Amino acid sequence: MKKIISICIGLLLSLVSYTQTRPQTIISPLVDTTFSGFKEIYQLWESYLDELNYNSAQKSYILNEFPVSLQKYWDQNELDQYVFPDLYYSFKRSYGNVFYPMEKQYLLGIVKRDDNLFELRAIFIAYPEEMFKGIPSYIITVPIIYLEGKYKLSNAFTYHKSKLQTKRLGLIRYYYDRDYVFNFEKAITMQSKIQSFKEGFGIAFNDSITYIITDNMTVAAEWFGVQHFDMDFLPGSSYYEARALKTNNMVLSGGIGEDHFHEIIHLLLTSQAKNGSYHWFEEGIATYFGGSLTHEYPFHIRRLKNYLHDNPWIELSGSLSVYYNDENSKTHFGNPPEEFFHKRQYFKDVEMQSNFVYTIHAAIVDIAFNMGGYEKVKELYLCKADNEEEFYNCIEEVLEIKRADLNAYLREFVNNRY
Repeated sequence: MKKIISICIGLLLSLVSYTQTRPQTIISPLVDTTFSGFKEIYQLWESYLDELNYNSAQKSYILNEFPVSLQKYWDQNELDQYVFPDLYYSFKRSYGNVFYPMEKQYLLGIVKRDDNLFELRAIFIAYPEEMFKGIPSYIITVPIIYLEGKYKLSNAFTYHKSKLQTKRLGLIRYYYDRDYVFNFEKAITMQSKIQSFKEGFGIAFNDSITYIITDNMTVAAEWFGVQHFDMDFLPGSSYYEARALKTNNMVLSGGIGEDHFHEIIHLLLTSQAKNGSYHWFEEGIATYFGGSLTHEYPFHIRRLKNYLHDNPWIELSGSLSVYYNDENSKTHFGNPPEEFFHKRQYFKDVEMQSNFVYTIHAAIVDIAFNMGGYEKVKELYLCKADNEEEFYNCIEEVLEIKRADLNAYLREFVNNRY
């Protein structure tokens, strides 16, 4: 649900934000702007935001690759470690569109920590204040390295991970706090799941995965130098959460532990030649094979079964995710026209134990798997679909289920099997 809200906000604001070339920077009156190095560090940061903002805008604020032109701002150590060295952007990217260099920035300070290390701290107002009353996007601390007469950007995680424990199993390098008791049994189970999925899907994925274990996502954010981010305080947030940072083959696990296979699947699927961007089906694959929110697929499909039984008005042939009511309280399925956009609602578990949009698409994975195993699921995944309408066409093509019949078919499948 958090991801849904983030993406929706991003789409709404992208046209407004596109024309803006740089954030408005307000320097706190308490900042010492006279110390040696302030001007150079400030200029480094502002120039980087300008170029990042420009490059990000060209890609609808979703950069999947780090522009070569931005590498000059980063310490070589960060470039060597990460394909996408801006972990702040990568972190926010996992929630949808990235607006941290947009709108308004408050520079809280730049301080010297030792001979070669400075820290810059800034608050970003990522959304128009008239809409969101100045709610900050997030507050970040950015280490600045001074080497060979030059200032370069670095990442907070580079310094945090030196204080963490680490273990390597297979493709995964785990990082976790020193007082955390690592569960080898769960980690080994993850290795078996990875191998089975790779073999089933025919994936040749051998890249290293960084897996960060924390008690909750607030702690994970802090390790990335993020003191506050808006997703902490959205309604319906879950204590358990995890994120895949596809740009760097990283998984953040908040309260879930060593084997959150759902997010690993997202990383594994990046190696597939996927043309479309209908992300809900990928979430369905991740939920069917990897579970969600500490529960495996059977738990979620049974909750969906009860939900569909209690809501016979839901027409899955109309939409697999969204509906709205018009001025006459008539229900329509699919994305609403502009005048009703504020009334858009997703099929939702009010107890927030499941994401029903994920589970509906996981049920379609279930149907495909029963028809033809991994090959049929893969065929449906690789069918080009940029949106829900095109995905219905893929269902008709690959599964040979007509859209008009899908509501009855899916309900009957779930009722008979679960």
